[in-house]
Amino acid sequence: MSEDDQKEAEALGRDLIWTIGLITPSGPGVRQRIALAYNQAQQLVASILKDNGDGHTSTDADPACRQ
Repeated sequence: MSEDDQKEAEALGRDLIWTIGLITPSGPGVRQRIALAYNQAQQLVASILKDNGDGHTSTDADPACRQ
């Protein structure tokens, strides 16, 4: 693992701990809003076109771009 990979893994770990610290003491209403926001974020990310590194973007639904 490179030094950059190590730093990224550590940053992700800190973010995860911070997120868990927010969710754990929350009540049901707050957890429901967090779940809704998470679902919306997943949908947004799924809608972003992918760059295959060749300058062309594609979606998983585009059979011409699957490899």
